Amino acid sequence: MSKDSNDFMKFVLIFILLVNSIFSEKLELIPYSTESVILKTNLDKDNAKLVLEYIDEFSILIYGFLAEVRNESPKRKIVVELYSDCRDLKSVSKGSRPVFFFRTYKSSWSRFKLKGCYLTKDFFFQSIQHSIAEAMLSYKDEKVWFTQGLATYFTNSIFIADDSSILSYQNLEYLIRLKEMKNKFNLDKLLKVDRKEWFANSKVLFPYTWSLAYYLMDVHPKGRELLFKTDGLRKEEKNFHEWLESLSLPRGYSFFEKSKQESTNLGKIFQLEKAILEEKNFDLYLAEIAKIYFEERNYRQAFEYAEQAYLINPKNKIAIQVLVESSIALDKFPQAEFYTFIAQEWKWNDSYIAQAEKKIKSWRRNFPEIPRYSKPIMVFPAL
Repeated sequence: MSKDSNDFMKFVLIFILLVNSIFSEKLELIPYSTESVILKTNLDKDNAKLVLEYIDEFSILIYGFLAEVRNESPKRKIVVELYSDCRDLKSVSKGSRPVFFFRTYKSSWSRFKLKGCYLTKDFFFQSIQHSIAEAMLSYKDEKVWFTQGLATYFTNSIFIADDSSILSYQNLEYLIRLKEMKNKFNLDKLLKVDRKEWFANSKVLFPYTWSLAYYLMDVHPKGRELLFKTDGLRKEEKNFHEWLESLSLPRGYSFFEKSKQESTNLGKIFQLEKAILEEKNFDLYLAEIAKIYFEERNYRQAFEYAEQAYLINPKNKIAIQVLVESSIALDKFPQAEFYTFIAQEWKWNDSYIAQAEKKIKSWRRNFPEIPRYSKPIMVFPAL
């Protein structure tokens, strides 16, 4: 072997070792703890301490809720492994489920463990609040509507740590689903749903259980007293469904509907812009206008709107497809690589994913030195 060949092989070896050292550093999790929470993370120190405080204060709020409604205050040790990049979590995870946030199956009553990663700020808070609430509320074989309904209620809430309070908000997607359902779910049947039926019909049951929890927690003057009184809940059937009927569709939804009737993309954009003016934080509107701009080959505008939708809801399929395809059209291959990973993690099998992956692999072979794309960590302000 020639001297040049030896030098090249040495360079390749050094490069591989350097890359491995960079990724191994990212996977090192530093522990932080309080009396009831252990957080292991590779977030920077300041954000790690804020997250630890957030988890600790939120768990105290759930303890207080349990004390209020059940006169019990069970204490559990919470262990959270939190990665700053979801690809790092993927590299150390087993199984086929999405890695973004999940509770391990080895959880016990006295201690439970969560694994997750930072995807977007909103999704981070929603995921961790849902996971903690679900784990802490699911003791004593509670009914599925109770654990899932209240966990979803806490998911759709802003936790204000300064005064340990919850500011709940209505889930816009659920409002639409509830309005579109022609057959109202029988309340007695909802109260009896088991886990198998729940997961088989979650698209319908998530909105219903959330709406029941919202009704009991924020609407009915004595709703919290009814949480464990099945007979009393059954008597609320008429009042509950009357309240459901009174719910309004999200602001701007009439313009969204009108956009579907427009024959030109210009007309659709006009209607969607009016919808966004009325409700700027609804990913449905933002993803739809991103799709239209992509069809018009205005890839930059498409990318910007799709990214706004993604930040609100990283499970929005239209937004992620536009992000992948517009990134490639704009030669933003690191972004395309990142969003393709997100699509793959959600287990979507759309044809564009395989096509994008082929282009990205070709690009990565030519530019192995370009670092992978990561969105900046923006954990706070939230406290």
